[in-house]
Amino acid sequence: MESYIGAAPSSLISQLDYSLQSTAPYVIQRRSVRMYPSSASSFTSNGVNVCRITLASEGEWADLSTLRFVCTLQETGGAHPLIPYSVSASSLFQRVRELCGGTVISDVLNYARTCEMFQNKLEPAEWQFSEGMLGFGGSQFGTPNQELPVYDPVAGGASQEPGCPAERHPKPGIIGAGNSYTSLQRLLTGMVKANKLIPLRVCPLTYEMTMETPANVFSPDNQGSQAYSLTNCYILVDLVTLDSSVQNSYMKALLGGAALACTIPQYITINYPITNASSLALVVQRALTRNVAVFVNFQARGDNVTQFAYPDINVSNTMLRTLFVGGVAVTSPQKPMLQDSNFSFQLQLGSKLWPEQPMTSQAEMYETLRKAVGTHNQDIKNISVDRYDYLTKSFILGIDLEKNLGDPFSSQNTRAGDVLRLVFNGIDPGAYLSSCYVTLIGSSVAEIRETGVFVFE
Repeated sequence: MESYIGAAPSSLISQLDYSLQSTAPYVIQRRSVRMYPSSASSFTSNGVNVCRITLASEGEWADLSTLRFVCTLQETGGAHPLIPYSVSASSLFQRVRELCGGTVISDVLNYARTCEMFQNKLEPAEWQFSEGMLGFGGSQFGTPNQELPVYDPVAGGASQEPGCPAERHPKPGIIGAGNSYTSLQRLLTGMVKANKLIPLRVCPLTYEMTMETPANVFSPDNQGSQAYSLTNCYILVDLVTLDSSVQNSYMKALLGGAALACTIPQYITINYPITNASSLALVVQRALTRNVAVFVNFQARGDNVTQFAYPDINVSNTMLRTLFVGGVAVTSPQKPMLQDSNFSFQLQLGSKLWPEQPMTSQAEMYETLRKAVGTHNQDIKNISVDRYDYLTKSFILGIDLEKNLGDPFSSQNTRAGDVLRLVFNGIDPGAYLSSCYVTLIGSSVAEIRETGVFVFE
């Protein structure tokens, strides 16, 4: 032990390090600007339903980490309020494209559900609460100090205990009849997630947002309205100016034929309509040179964009116990029954299997999901999904295909001719599943050149 300690390298501890932090004096200006649509100023699902905005500047660089899409939602029916299903304003769109010239950089279909998974359910609770302030978030908690019936397995009946907050996720507010509300949202696209400064002189970016069907965004319950329009749409982003020497060095390199290369993620979500069967085998036709991970979720008949169904309704029903308190039937999510399911899942790529034996337990599925998200070894940051959420409305399967975790270039090549199959068994027909959403996470390289952007998948 002493020999290992003696051979360990020594370094100056931070409390004794009085050197000043590095700085970037070549950044001479930053300004927050608005970029507006080039065509219409008002958008509706049954009229002009595509909002197109181009980011362009002669000599500035766009800091896409600050990019937010802003729009004012106007209830136009005048008689009933808008009742959002989701707290995220991303639910307003079914498709988002990111382009440079004629090159498509990102094309995210089923955008609302993809964002609901990656920007809500798979994020920490505190992140969801703060993002809810940008969207339709109205309340952080459920009813405080509510007396909920709690099942007592010893006495065999119900007892009353002070209730804790009934929701771990922010709940959406309501937009009154004839009222308007302005929301912001992050865009889930490749260049935005790359976290780079983009030279708009050679790489002007265009974003196209296609509106979602109103019935998928707002609830008709309690006479909810589904009549609305989007006005005052724009992109809010910071533009950075570099000093002339640094700016000229980059432009000289680009004009000389050099390229600025960066890694960008791809989000490809495919909706597979499914029948009410006990077994299911899906063949995913989309192939990627580097397929980093695969995520799967189910939608039951009549579910909205925030509901990710569990395929075994018998297990889901144990999460809410129906108890009789004072002769009144009530349900409680506290102290649910713990029960294994017959549902199993396995991914196959050619002759390889993930995992090598089908996953059958809820715990293994949840841990595999944490590994795919990258939080399996985190002590602080984690996903905010508890057992009740996971087995009722937030069930997600995730498989990481990286050989070296955290290295997307070490992931699997699905263009080599091997078939990607997803095999599910033990599905309860009583769950009435109608759709299976498969999201492929790819890793691509975007080259920024003087002539435009080239994407290598």
